[in-house]
Amino acid sequence: MGKRLDLTGQKFNLLMSVRFDSIDKDGHALWLFKCDCGNEKILRATAVKCGRIKSCGCLQTCENLIGQKFNKLIANKIDSTKKGKVYWLCQCDCGNVCIVSAYSLKSGHTKSCGCYRKIVSYKAMKIRHNEINAFGENNPNWNPNLTKEDRENCKIRNRNPKYKIWHQKVFKRDNYTCQCCGQYSGNLEAHHVYSYHSHKKLRYVTSNGVTLCKRCHKEFHSIYGIKNNTRKQLNKFKKSKNYD
Repeated sequence: MGKRLDLTGQKFNLLMSVRFDSIDKDGHALWLFKCDCGNEKILRATAVKCGRIKSCGCLQTCENLIGQKFNKLIANKIDSTKKGKVYWLCQCDCGNVCIVSAYSLKSGHTKSCGCYRKIVSYKAMKIRHNEINAFGENNPNWNPNLTKEDRENCKIRNRNPKYKIWHQKVFKRDNYTCQCCGQYSGNLEAHHVYSYHSHKKLRYVTSNGVTLCKRCHKEFHSIYGIKNNTRKQLNKFKKSKNYD
């Protein structure tokens, strides 16, 4: 009898050779193999080496996905099985290769090698970037009711640190609550009771400010305009909202 070939630690498809076991009645070497699924089985070494036997038998119960396409992925062959899960070697439309579980393929949880997620994220970021940096009427925050002079005043006002301090004082005094609808926190704005444009001396006086949510603030100015606003207008608006 010739010297027996040592297969210890070698991998054949899903089977890892653990140790020599015995010789069968036909003179073939039997080895203990451990499958990727976790099972161990004694098999004829020659059958495993030539690929006639690829697993402990678990592959026979696996659904054949070879050649099937799932979103951007085509299943080429089974890569491994772990803890009862079957993992497939897949080719992505972008050319990359990746390993995905059968469940993730069939459920649609994994749609690509990762390139699809990057494309979607990039598009969303680009759209948001364009919105933020859009000028004039293309900007989502564009107010068609403002004149050129109003826009210039807004720029100057927003750059003034006094304006930010005034905002915070008004919010704090009103407990970060809209004084028209009662909304707490969220998108809040400090409204000038007497207009910023026509009452220069009251621009940064805390008592001339009131906290409104963005929706109420926009609604107020759509009714009363943005100039020559008064406390009488504000009280009337609050009454229409049934909030004191």
